[in-house]
Amino acid sequence: MKYIILLLLPLCARSQGITITPGASLVLTGNDTLTIQNGGLINNGSFSAGNGAVLFTGTTATANSFIGGAGPMMFYHLTINKTSNDVVLNSDIIVNGNLTMMAGNLQLNNYVVDLGSGAGAIVGENINARITGLRGGTINKTVLLNAPAAVNPGNIGVEITSAANLGSTLIKRGHVQQTTPGGGLSIDRYFDIVPTNNSALNATLKFYYFDNELAGRNKPELTQWESADTGAHWAFLGMNQLDNANDWVLKNSIAVFDRVTLASDINNPLPIQLLSFTGILKDGMTLLNWSTAYEYNNDHFELERSPDGRQFTWLASINSHGNSNAQQYYEYTDTHPFDGYTYYRLKQVDIDGASRYSPVVSVQNSTGFSYSIFPNPATDKFVLLIHVTDVVDGHLELVDVSGKIASVKAVHLVPGSNTCEWDISRLAHGLYFLRAQNIAIPVVEISKL
Repeated sequence: MKYIILLLLPLCARSQGITITPGASLVLTGNDTLTIQNGGLINNGSFSAGNGAVLFTGTTATANSFIGGAGPMMFYHLTINKTSNDVVLNSDIIVNGNLTMMAGNLQLNNYVVDLGSGAGAIVGENINARITGLRGGTINKTVLLNAPAAVNPGNIGVEITSAANLGSTLIKRGHVQQTTPGGGLSIDRYFDIVPTNNSALNATLKFYYFDNELAGRNKPELTQWESADTGAHWAFLGMNQLDNANDWVLKNSIAVFDRVTLASDINNPLPIQLLSFTGILKDGMTLLNWSTAYEYNNDHFELERSPDGRQFTWLASINSHGNSNAQQYYEYTDTHPFDGYTYYRLKQVDIDGASRYSPVVSVQNSTGFSYSIFPNPATDKFVLLIHVTDVVDGHLELVDVSGKIASVKAVHLVPGSNTCEWDISRLAHGLYFLRAQNIAIPVVEISKL
């Protein structure tokens, strides 16, 4: 095979790979292959794949074997053949032909692989060479489904059967672990299935997975779960067949498609989902409120408080509902908060004596100022609730662990309660610090799941 690269403008080649600078073009002609060994590809100019292929090989560290640039990069064929370490995305990509997995993984890194609506497909994916993204990101495929029979669009990992015409259907595969009712954790794979016609489908869904996506789940216990609100709440679907040798779980008679994952219907180790925990100063007293989405073998709550956010002491015990599939609300009034800041946390105790803590909230007694953040940890967004007595204009920053500002927000606060929603869906998973200017909020840790 001939390897020809047509350079229309100067190309910047470095030891770490290839960088197409602004104003430069890289064009593959015919069916030729561009091989990148032990390096990365950055497109800040123009890249034309034609009918050619880009091949990543070598053994270099994952951080040095990457695809990035100013915007989404379009490939025809893309092959990952790293005998050691992986390839990581630093931008979205589009693959219109084959995305071939031979060796090493492709790390999504919170970005998107779009297989388009044509011939784009995954080829050769296996337990040692797969597409994954525990920090976020999805593989997307759009396909017309009219009475599909065991169709696995783009080899994305689900087989769909239905007598109905689903029309144009978008399928997204992600690898962020989901939390199911009772607090049980899913495997490291889920699918969002979005048909144009999404009713009375009477569909069958065969869900494939790899053993190294189990995340500690027991294969014989795996069943399908669905969520109509992208993972906020989950409903048990069940299963009709499963194959522990070939790694799939099948469910019949599905009326509509939403988000679906695999989890156990037996092993649900966390007994509640805490929706919110807030505190507000009212008439010199702290009114604490919290709510749960569901409870499973929950024994009781214990409130603890601290004057410095470090050493906490017991404040009160509150009976729980024990077992509940409905949202429940609780409140407690601390009649004698500390002068200045009082820090509160909620301890949830199981019937077996195991316990875990909520995020900490703080309330300031001297000025009528208070704030709370929920949920924390967060997935797609968190809510900042701020109570002030005067008009305040402030500036908020989310800073990552390296000190880089990841997101900023200007706020205008009016007397009373103010609600600020913060979208963090595009941020990488990890720890961030909330910093405030002109608002009396101390530095707060925010965890992005």
